[in-house]
Amino acid sequence: FSQPAIALVISYASLKLFRIKLQFSPIINSTLLRSVFFGLAFGAVFHLITEPSASSINMPLNLLLVYLAIIAVSEEILFRGILLNLAERAFSFDIAVLLQSLVFSSAHFISINSIFSHYGSLSNSAITTVLYVSVYYVLLYSFSMVAGFLYGREDRNIMYPIIFHFTTNLTLFLMR
Repeated sequence: FSQPAIALVISYASLKLFRIKLQFSPIINSTLLRSVFFGLAFGAVFHLITEPSASSINMPLNLLLVYLAIIAVSEEILFRGILLNLAERAFSFDIAVLLQSLVFSSAHFISINSIFSHYGSLSNSAITTVLYVSVYYVLLYSFSMVAGFLYGREDRNIMYPIIFHFTTNLTLFLMR
């Protein structure tokens, strides 16, 4: 719980520092369904490539749900709510989505040794390991782009990427 809790504190402090106000608008059913659908799809794909962190988390379902909710809220506020908004002050929305996706996917590679170790244990070939790691990075980047576009150009409802992120993680964990 320490990593997501730290991200949540950093997110809250950054919102105050940069004077960013997040919108929690009423939910539109079509966008909600899109968020859940994409979340299910990404969760299944992350399961297929065996998400490195999924195997290391072992807790009862009720704690897992809280943990996944904290991760979804903290990362979406940090990357979509703050980083995307800040990038958009200097760039167009589309470029800002690409940039925050680069930061999001790269941030998940902080423990690159454990990522290579995880995928290396699935294969005895260095080329296959690099392929797995590359696919994992592209998936993280794509995930972040979808979250950015769910956040939207105009609507800016942070709930859609949070629901998408939570659904992705929940699907991944329920499939293991």
